[in-house]
Amino acid sequence: MRVSFAVVSLVWGTRAVVTFLDIERAVNTSFDAIAIFVAVLVSIAVTFGMILMTTERLQAYLRKQATLDTLTGIFNRRGFVDAISPVVGGARNVGPVALAILDLDHFKQINDTFGHAVGDGVLQRFAKLARLTFRDEDYFGRLGGEEFIVLMIRTDAGQAQRAMQRLCQSMENETIDVDGVRVSATVSIGLTVKAQKGLDIE
Repeated sequence: MRVSFAVVSLVWGTRAVVTFLDIERAVNTSFDAIAIFVAVLVSIAVTFGMILMTTERLQAYLRKQATLDTLTGIFNRRGFVDAISPVVGGARNVGPVALAILDLDHFKQINDTFGHAVGDGVLQRFAKLARLTFRDEDYFGRLGGEEFIVLMIRTDAGQAQRAMQRLCQSMENETIDVDGVRVSATVSIGLTVKAQKGLDIE
């Protein structure tokens, strides 16, 4: 892009010098035609380049949006499955992995009693607590509703259990305030630890 602008500047700069020096009109007229032609071509190239850049950025944004849960900002089911594919397929060597399903207890009761806005606040707060518990290299997503899933890499049974206990305790101790409504919630977790070789998420 910068090169294109530099070419346009050079063309018109040269045109200004020619005009200033008052070189013969025939030369000046010929240069006018060439300068306009080059400037038009470069302008088209610049415009086309900007369109391509905008399109690529838009496509990247849409791809990202398609893999994220809009409420919590973590992976949705599709994003989670896509993200763990290299681990499941063995493309990444990550050692033992821990897989956990996390389910907020009595979530329907929270929605029915306090409304969906409060329920959404509980989901968002839980997602934040979970992200603080898990590492950046772990894969955390929302399966739907109040169900979440995490794949922790390079993690043995003891490490996984301690992480889940910390999360359960953090959630149990948390009082969530949504527009003046204060609620508490707990989470139940199912956990398994497997070797990466022959890993089957289903």
